[in-house]
Amino acid sequence: MCARMSFSPLPLDLPAVLRQVAGYATSPLAQRLALALSPATEPDTVARLQEETHEARLLLARGVDLDASSIADISSHLSRAQRGGILTGPDLVEVARTLAGIRQVKAVILRHQQACPCLARMAETVPNLKALEERLSAALTPQGQVADDASPTLRSLREEARTAYQAVEEALQRIISSPLGRHTLQEPLITQRAGRPVLPLKAEFRGRIPGLVHDVSESGATLFVEPLPIVPLTNRWKERQAAAEREEERILRSLSQGVGAAAEDIARALEVSARLDLAFAKARWARHIGAIRPAIATGERPLLRLVDARHPLLPNPVPNTIAVGEQWSILLITGPNAGGKTVTLKTAGLLALLHQCGIPIPAGEGSALSVFDRIYADIGDQQSIERSLSTFSAHLTAVREALEGATPRSLVLLDELGASTDPEEGSALAKALLLEFQRRGILLIATTHQREVSAFAQEQPGMMNASLELDPNTLVPTYRLTLGMPGRSWGLAIARRLGLPESVVERAQAFLSPERRRLEGLLAQVQQERRALRQRQQELDTAIAQANALRQRLQQELARLEEEKAHVLEEVRQQVQREADALLVRLQEARKALEQQNAVAYRTALQKAQGVRRDLRGERWQSPQRKALLQALGPDLRVWVRGFPYPGTVLTPPDAHGDLEVQIGTLRLRTSIDHLERLAEDAPSWLIRRAHPTPAPAVEASPPAETIPSSEVDLRGLRAQDALQRLDAFLDKAVLQGHRLVRVVHGAGTGALRTAVREHLKEHPLVSTWRPDASRPNDGATLVELG
Repeated sequence: MCARMSFSPLPLDLPAVLRQVAGYATSPLAQRLALALSPATEPDTVARLQEETHEARLLLARGVDLDASSIADISSHLSRAQRGGILTGPDLVEVARTLAGIRQVKAVILRHQQACPCLARMAETVPNLKALEERLSAALTPQGQVADDASPTLRSLREEARTAYQAVEEALQRIISSPLGRHTLQEPLITQRAGRPVLPLKAEFRGRIPGLVHDVSESGATLFVEPLPIVPLTNRWKERQAAAEREEERILRSLSQGVGAAAEDIARALEVSARLDLAFAKARWARHIGAIRPAIATGERPLLRLVDARHPLLPNPVPNTIAVGEQWSILLITGPNAGGKTVTLKTAGLLALLHQCGIPIPAGEGSALSVFDRIYADIGDQQSIERSLSTFSAHLTAVREALEGATPRSLVLLDELGASTDPEEGSALAKALLLEFQRRGILLIATTHQREVSAFAQEQPGMMNASLELDPNTLVPTYRLTLGMPGRSWGLAIARRLGLPESVVERAQAFLSPERRRLEGLLAQVQQERRALRQRQQELDTAIAQANALRQRLQQELARLEEEKAHVLEEVRQQVQREADALLVRLQEARKALEQQNAVAYRTALQKAQGVRRDLRGERWQSPQRKALLQALGPDLRVWVRGFPYPGTVLTPPDAHGDLEVQIGTLRLRTSIDHLERLAEDAPSWLIRRAHPTPAPAVEASPPAETIPSSEVDLRGLRAQDALQRLDAFLDKAVLQGHRLVRVVHGAGTGALRTAVREHLKEHPLVSTWRPDASRPNDGATLVELG
């Protein structure tokens, strides 16, 4: 709870500002809270309130707003329900809508809890009332009527009532449409009197339709009659209707009891929702006027430092810097009447109050405020001569209360110190009060017209003069506060400006003491120099602002050029990429066509070479030795194979391609009959069997390598591209050498080289087919048939 300040905030315009803040709230409860705001006196409480407003402002900056307009003030409904009263259908609908609004407010905050942890902790305390909300919404229509589905009994009773009334209507319609009815009724319609259906009978036909007369028209020409045959039907309808109304009352009582049981939770939810709405109202107001969150001064000495402070109720306020508490505890402001002294005093006090209410203040960055335990303000504009005694007494009473109640953590604001009495006594009293407040360590901001008082403050350490000036040319107030210098006296200058005789003004100046005239001259000179410096500072600020604006424009232009450059480069890159892709496609197409042409030419040349080979093979095998070898060639025959130092044994006869298998020591190989040199009858078999079993190189690897390619190529350890180039060269040589089956060793590894080799073999023009080599472990080799 915020502690009450020991002063009335009316002189400082706080209620007017709170009315503005309340205008930004979206719920009546938050508006009421805003109007009832009072400053907190604990630094932790002020920090929390300011943090709540700050988080709400951050959410607003992100486009997240809080709409609590559907949350009504249902405190009277809760009170009646708690006392056992029955709420009406519209009242219960208002409760349901309010509960839905509370739930939505809570959801908005919790959906962004990372950005607003303080508000989220507050929202988490809202009880979950969704079950009650859904129960009320299900039992009532939006207009507040009890729904048919509120209970099975109600639905049944209402259906019976509708059926009964339908029977009444049908009976009455039969009378209306009968010849008797057409002749005796004023109009063919059914109306009601006293809640019962009747027919408008002409008075002259009284008794022609027996029944109960419920009413007579003003002219007496019409009788409203309930026909006797209809009475039992109407009674049944009224009975069903009354039973339905009793069921409706029971349902409303039950719903009201549910609201009464949850009244405390609902009240707590209303309070939290209103506080959340209030935080957003403060944030909206602060955003509208450009307010900031000041720093909280926590030093041993209290501090009020307001940079470029503005009064929030003025349309075009002049910003002023007000400071007290750092190097001086007394700030004495002088200046002409209507020059802004009182507004400056009110601005300091009002901004301190707003800060302690958790509301950002209209000031600049660098502002800092202590949390004051009390703020005393004596601000009044009573200047009537007839009431001077009472005005002086009122001022002294306020000063006495401040001296009695203020502490070193307080702020005192005194307007027109030492005024409304004899100037000499008033000046003396003002000096004594300044010393007393300084002795007690109480922050004081005061205004005065007394030149002696300002001169006294100028000589005292820990006191600071400040002045509000007039324009020396127009004598119009500038409302600009200057720290460090007392204000000039403008009385004679204003008298001259208003047309008083010059002789009178000059005589008045002659009455001034030489020291006073010299002092006024020095003050005028200092103020002129200050104005020149201020004008120069403004010129420098303008030049700096223009330079910053130019730099910003240049940076924006540079960013635009960089963006345009990047865009152009990206377009060029994409164009080059498209052209490169198109060129690559054309090259691939050309390469494919060339490969097809080369493949055709290669097959033609290969066929010619193979024909020549067959011819040469035929001629070579025409020799007597070769013929004998060919005739004797068969299993278990001992032969010499080119490239091996000892003979081997034929295992299989030659196939259609002239290939056969030969066992040489421990090596079993498949080779062409072209590689057989001669029979080995002269070689003893025991010598062959005792030969060293070390494997000899394959036939295809026997020298010369450039003319006799190997029947096996090892691609292990090569990159895929290099491996495929070596594979192409190997297959070319193998075909030219007449090999039909070769082995490609690629190893197991990761399988990448094996996959690349086999994909390449699928498209190779010289390969007839291929298959994994089962004799090699881990699928490390591939057998390739050439054709």
